[in-house]
Amino acid sequence: MNKGEQETINQKRSERREGVYVRIVGLLKIFGDKRHIMSFSIRPIQDFNEITHHFLEVMYAHVYNTKENFSNGKSSSSSTQEEKSKHFQETQNLTNGNSFTPLQLQILQLLFSAKTEDGFSIQFLSQHIKPTVSYQDIKAQLSWLFSEGHVFPTIDDEHFAVPK
Repeated sequence: MNKGEQETINQKRSERREGVYVRIVGLLKIFGDKRHIMSFSIRPIQDFNEITHHFLEVMYAHVYNTKENFSNGKSSSSSTQEEKSKHFQETQNLTNGNSFTPLQLQILQLLFSAKTEDGFSIQFLSQHIKPTVSYQDIKAQLSWLFSEGHVFPTIDDEHFAVPK
């Protein structure tokens, strides 16, 4: 690590202090009976509206996941609730006030469709996105998505997944 990188890291750490609101993008994992949080991005809140947005988002998710199915008068099944929750989270991750390029949206949509925790390789993504997009372009977009906390590397530096 060179001196410039170390200064950037120290500057980012100094922004995180007690009493400052931060936005954390991460993943909750359960191993055995213990819960662990893996954070991918921590950044200070610049606009207090982000906090209000968070509270509204939590309320919406709660109502969305607990509302009853009035057509048959019964509560939704747990599997349906899980599907709703997953769909809600995917939608929020893609539209949470972020301006993604069409290529970034394509990459995120493909990564959301991954069935395993390993995600997809950059090679796989480049084969399933328009042939006019180069491997290097996809790699650059993944680098940006990673730096913003939208994706994370899995089994190696060539495989990426989205927090689910």
